[in-house]
Amino acid sequence: MADLRMPAINHTVLSGHLGRECNVHESGVAHNGLCHSRRIKGEDHATWWNLVAFGTTAEILAEQPKGAPVVVEGRLEIRDTQDKEGKPREEVQIVCQYIHPLAWRDDAAEPTPEPAPIPEDDIPF
Repeated sequence: MADLRMPAINHTVLSGHLGRECNVHESGVAHNGLCHSRRIKGEDHATWWNLVAFGTTAEILAEQPKGAPVVVEGRLEIRDTQDKEGKPREEVQIVCQYIHPLAWRDDAAEPTPEPAPIPEDDIPF
């Protein structure tokens, strides 16, 4: 039998709102939180994700204000940390590869301009 290998895929796409002003370290690493909300049986449920970004992605994350709606693409990573009492724990974070800022609701409320009409000569059929 041929040696079948499972592809190593670790890709996450989440949408939500940024939970705080971005914390950027001197090294250029940016940290923030993402609140992903969903409604289940009429009740709102929120999950908070820790975000970390590097380079240009960190710059884009740092430009976004608290509460900004974004779509984040990246990979899941588990980091070993310690709590306040020194006990070891694991923390799941998303290492951001792309950050897509979304329009605020007020911006989206602006009317979309009508598309220009297509002349009859330009229609191929």
